[in-house]
Amino acid sequence: MSLKWAAVGIALLGIGIVAYGTWMRYQHPVRVISEGSVDVVLRGTDTGKVRLPTRKLATGGVTLEEVKLTNGTWIDCGGDCANAVRKVGPDFWDEELKR
Repeated sequence: MSLKWAAVGIALLGIGIVAYGTWMRYQHPVRVISEGSVDVVLRGTDTGKVRLPTRKLATGGVTLEEVKLTNGTWIDCGGDCANAVRKVGPDFWDEELKR
């Protein structure tokens, strides 16, 4: 097999994987299972506590939990939503709390 045909085969395999993933996402769209909120205590701030909305998502047999930041961005909790918010970084919270 020449190197040219190997490259074509790899490209076709990649296209097939992307097409299968797209088809699976179409067949099993993301669903919101539940919603809630989490209180996060931010160290070194005047306000001290922030309440942020959370949601649990299901897609293709996988369940994810996300928390919504004050700018509207949803981030993955990774098991602990309060800790995930703190990991966003102090620069983010300095700007948000000045508003």
